[in-house]
Amino acid sequence: MVEGFCYITGHGGEIKTGVGEFLISLTPNLRGVSVNKEFTSQSLFDQVQQVKAEVYDCCDLGYPVLASSYGAELLLRALIKEEKLNTNVIMLSPAIGTLRTSWGPTYLGQKIEQGQIVKPSLLSICIGQEDIISHIPSIIELAEKLNADKFDLFPNERHMIKKDIVQQFIINALEMG
Repeated sequence: MVEGFCYITGHGGEIKTGVGEFLISLTPNLRGVSVNKEFTSQSLFDQVQQVKAEVYDCCDLGYPVLASSYGAELLLRALIKEEKLNTNVIMLSPAIGTLRTSWGPTYLGQKIEQGQIVKPSLLSICIGQEDIISHIPSIIELAEKLNADKFDLFPNERHMIKKDIVQQFIINALEMG
């Protein structure tokens, strides 16, 4: 189905466990960033730079990118003022916080509004309707502002969407590209 995959995990994740196990079943060429304790001990700047380098290297190889939870925020920050990512990008339960407060847009919200984050070639986003970690209105706004090619809000699902639903979402997203 795909030659390789770039996986940016959620906070505390490892690329070869959880969703990573499914990605390995699709291709033996799994790369990415494990957003584990060692990784998060770095400054936010260094985290974003590491994600940016890995994502653009994988893009050059033609690999799709999957970012989960906090990994999706790191990916969005890595895309600020960068060239269009010419690959299929899948975001699972993006934990990006809110894009606006009563005082106005947040940093990420500003960058999206100013067009400083360019939509990848294909963008698929999913979130559970009962997710209390991700800010659902902000995810909906993100999908609208970046003109996501696929957006699913799964009823009765939380932040950790059921395995079979996630796997089918990934397959459907890959079939688009």
